[in-house]
Amino acid sequence: MTDLENIRIGVPALIGMAVAGVVKLFLPFVFWIVWRKKTKAAWIPLLAGILGYLVIGTVRGVARVLLLTPLQDTPWLFYIWQAVFAGVFEEGGRYFIFRYALPNYDRYRDAASYGIGHGGLEHLIVDNGGVFLYGFLTGLAYYLHGLAAFTPGEPAAFLMEGQDTAGMIGVLEGISENTLMHCLFTAVNSVTSLLFQCCMSVLVFTAVRYAGHLKWLGAAFLLHVVTDIIPAFHFAGNLSATEVDVLLLLFTAGVVYLTYRVRESHDANSVGDIPDLP
Repeated sequence: MTDLENIRIGVPALIGMAVAGVVKLFLPFVFWIVWRKKTKAAWIPLLAGILGYLVIGTVRGVARVLLLTPLQDTPWLFYIWQAVFAGVFEEGGRYFIFRYALPNYDRYRDAASYGIGHGGLEHLIVDNGGVFLYGFLTGLAYYLHGLAAFTPGEPAAFLMEGQDTAGMIGVLEGISENTLMHCLFTAVNSVTSLLFQCCMSVLVFTAVRYAGHLKWLGAAFLLHVVTDIIPAFHFAGNLSATEVDVLLLLFTAGVVYLTYRVRESHDANSVGDIPDLP
């Protein structure tokens, strides 16, 4: 068994966890504040994105339980179908909402606002900063006071409340494995993941609002599938967490550039040649 006193948690890892935790926790709010100040964007598309994610996420979750649970013994098949489900439900849901629920919000700023709402809520639920901030506080207490920090009556005791020795070892070993580089990549990828959601919204918005551009719905679906498959290489043991972070960063940079080119090909103040809607 690992000697608790021999677990080492360095200052760089503590700094990285603190930065990642703060970025993850406040990122969606900062995105919206800056975006609204810059564009005077309306609240309705943002709120539609939040509600849209709740509905889409619930439906996708039920479908995943019903249809994908039998595939858990074949990991790669499970990962691929899970990514396909994400693409179908999220991009299909975006298409439905832009086409039928937001007919009067017809500018690209509205599409990005929806993306901030959708991606921001997903970020807070799935990718929140609480884990990193907990790791930071626990690691800092251990770094400063050792095991004494977690004994009954000490200020940090609540951080390990209910943990036996094996549980404490697991928590502290997990924290000690964090590196500054990995934490910083995680913080950066939190930014890129929210940008990715905005890009998907812009591409699907283009498919809805511009005649002859339905291909961008298909592109959004494929891009979403790819970005959900990349982390599977880490879960399967083929790539390290940092290598996956780098791949996601590069992939998202390409998606952002593609979306920028699509956006620039249309007039910023026009909805283009809108198809007839039923």
